[in-house]
Formats: sequence, C-alpha cells, structure tokens
Amino acid sequence: MLGTKAEFAKAFGRDPAPIPWIADVRSALVLELPRIAPLRTHANPYIADFSRAFVEELLATDRSLEPQFPQWETLPPTFDTAAAAFEKFAHTQDYPPSLLWVKSVDVVLCRWRGMLTNHVWKGDSRERYDRVRAEYQSAMARNVGVAFEAKGKTGMWAICRLYVPADNDDAERRMIPKMGVKHSVASDPLPVVLIESRFLWWLVKWLARNAPSAWD
Repeated sequence: MLGTKAEFAKAFGRDPAPIPWIADVRSALVLELPRIAPLRTHANPYIADFSRAFVEELLATDRSLEPQFPQWETLPPTFDTAAAAFEKFAHTQDYPPSLLWVKSVDVVLCRWRGMLTNHVWKGDSRERYDRVRAEYQSAMARNVGVAFEAKGKTGMWAICRLYVPADNDDAERRMIPKMGVKHSVASDPLPVVLIESRFLWWLVKWLARNAPSAWD
C-alpha cells in the first residue's frame, strides 16, 4: 500500500523520486488513526480487514507509532487466519484439507443403504465462506468466542460449521474461550453424502421432514 512506489522503483534499480505531498498525506493519515484503528474489530469483515491492513502498514513504516497500540498483538485473529489454523488442525486429524462451511439446516440425518448418514447440501462453497467470515467477525466485534467444528468428511471436503454460543453459560458448557476460537472434530464421524442437485436436496428434506436436526 504505502510502500508500493519505493518497491517499484527499487525493482528497476532507481531511487524513488520524492513527491512532496506523500509526507503530508502520511501525516494526515496518522492523525486519523484514532478513528480508523477501532474499526479493526468492526462486524463487517471488509471494513475490519482494511483497517487492520491500514494500521499494520503504518506501523511497518513508522515504528514510533507502536506505543499507541499496546494491545495490538492481543487482537483476535482474522477469519482467514483462524480458518487456516483450523484447516491445519483438522488435517492432522485425518480430515481433508478443504473446508466446506455449512449450517445445521444444511444437514439431514437419515438412513442410506441401511446406515445413518449425514446428507449435506453443498451449495456455493465461496458464498458459504463469505457468510461464515461475516458471522465470525460479528462475534469477535461483540467479544464472543466461537467454535470451529468439523463433523463429517468426504474424500475432498471437511464438513464444518461455525458455532457461536447463545450466552456465557453455553460458552462455558462447551468450553469456548471468550474472544477465542475452539477447535473440535468428530473422531468417528458418520458417513456423508454430498448433494448438489436442488431437486434431490428438496426430496431428501421432504422425506426426513419429521427427523430432528442433525447437529443441534
């Protein structure tokens, strides 16, 4: 961001030409830090990510600003960072490296070929990622811890959900740390059938209409 011009010039073996207004812009941005920095925990993940990147860039180019951010390192991780850590954890538990985020309503438990099986609506994996990312950031903005849970798997996907506790008692009962992320995976998950056809999904939902929710 702020270092792009210098890096570009360095790549061509030239000194960056001084531009007088750059220092003025930087000074103006530093003055705005008290308003921008709190947005790093905003419920909107795009606003939060921009604020984090903005402050990190200023800190990287001017270490004298660091005393203004004594608790910077104690901030909860971004969703991308937290999800990557969970992906590694799940992979150590023999789960596939790709995470498919679902809600309880996307899972139907019923018998398939004589076995209890989780039928999962696949949907759009990118859209699901963005939705969970927003829910995670909203929880962090409210100082609420969350749980990343992998409850099933296919050959390619670890079937996961984000669980946000209803209240402090729920969090304590599930051992979810405040402003933290708990990782858990099912050690012996039920088989999973991934459904991509909307008609087939509607049919499965109708056939299992009286069954209890699979993950609640």
